Amino acid sequence: MKLEIILRTCDRGNVSKFPRFISASKAELLLGCVASLINAANQVQGHIISYKILDDNSTPETLSQLHSLFQQSKHSYEFVKLEGTGSHYTALKQFELCRDSNADLVYSIEDDYLHCPTALKEALEEFIFLQQKYPIEKPLCLFLWDQPEDYDPKHLSPELIMRGKYRHWKTGWFTTNSFITSPMIFRTYWDLFETLATQYQEWDGTGKKEDTIHEGNTISKIWETDVMRINPIPSLTLHMQGHLQEDPYIEWRYWWKHYTIIEKQKMRYQ
Repeated sequence: MKLEIILRTCDRGNVSKFPRFISASKAELLLGCVASLINAANQVQGHIISYKILDDNSTPETLSQLHSLFQQSKHSYEFVKLEGTGSHYTALKQFELCRDSNADLVYSIEDDYLHCPTALKEALEEFIFLQQKYPIEKPLCLFLWDQPEDYDPKHLSPELIMRGKYRHWKTGWFTTNSFITSPMIFRTYWDLFETLATQYQEWDGTGKKEDTIHEGNTISKIWETDVMRINPIPSLTLHMQGHLQEDPYIEWRYWWKHYTIIEKQKMRYQ
């Protein structure tokens, strides 16, 4: 199986108006999360992996460190030259590259997701295993984060729980911009991806969230009806954002200390 990882990076600030639960600078967070992603990809055997990195004007120092990290990757990588800047532009470019990929699967991933070492090994094996074990008639989307907000009583709905090779997986209806699926999904539902990328509005906690453009009223329509979106229990990644996103059952400080090390050379980026 061929997986193309389309990674979006930027060492400036936070698109969210809410503070992160980790006190690291954005550059430190970016480098630690990217190191964890490279480490996870380096554990994969029997599949072809490649990267495309979209960096939105990070500092020369951060870019130099990113290049050093990717030199420790077992897989090919390319830094894509961008002609524009800003989160709307880079999100659209990310989705376009996912849409136009010739890989079997694409991983649209942002730079603030911390990966455990087995994240991609499990994801690729489970993608095959679950389709063979269960009568899944829809395409699959893997959301590698078991989002705590899914368990808010206001959001609870009946879900299917499946036993995978390594852990349980459950269905759901929501993703952020970070998930694994087929490029065909981007081509088939391009209008929703384009709308999310170009019109996204961060909710500030006041007023009605539905008055803004966000994942829940764009790409989540795909996962609700036409594509089976599943996530692992427990998480294979952690979204290092605000306290609502902090997993109460996983010690993120342990992950940050140990999983930001690229195993091949034991180099730490913190």
